[in-house]
Amino acid sequence: MSQSIHSIPIDKLHTTPILKLDAVEKAAQLDFLRRERFVEGFNCNKQVLKLFNEYFGNTNVNQKYGLVVQFKKLKEKILNSKLIGLVLYAVNMDINHKDFLIDDYPNIHGQVIKLTCASISRTLLREYFTLTEIHILCREVNNFDIYYKEES
Repeated sequence: MSQSIHSIPIDKLHTTPILKLDAVEKAAQLDFLRRERFVEGFNCNKQVLKLFNEYFGNTNVNQKYGLVVQFKKLKEKILNSKLIGLVLYAVNMDINHKDFLIDDYPNIHGQVIKLTCASISRTLLREYFTLTEIHILCREVNNFDIYYKEES
């Protein structure tokens, strides 16, 4: 059984294979998936990798400033560029693609945290956005009204 990003217990956030998106989140995600079909050269996987590498791809920067700072910068980018659908796409991205590793981040406790596309997106959505904020951003996506279908 899949669970949503805000209903799953925090200790299971990164071990649950599939997280469920609601109808509002699916519509925002679908806007990006459709771009692959209609925008020449657009690829969701490449766009997610590019976005997350920009903020988490440099171990030295991650260690110097910390992950919290990087997550806050990424949140600002998502807000300003209306990229919530791309982040929602990444929530389940690593399920069939184990190679979407952005960085191995050694923390101050000597543990190595694997920063993958799914782990970054799940942490960002859970820790830095409320469900209400996510839904507001989803409704601002360009083609939201075309793709949104109420759940019955």
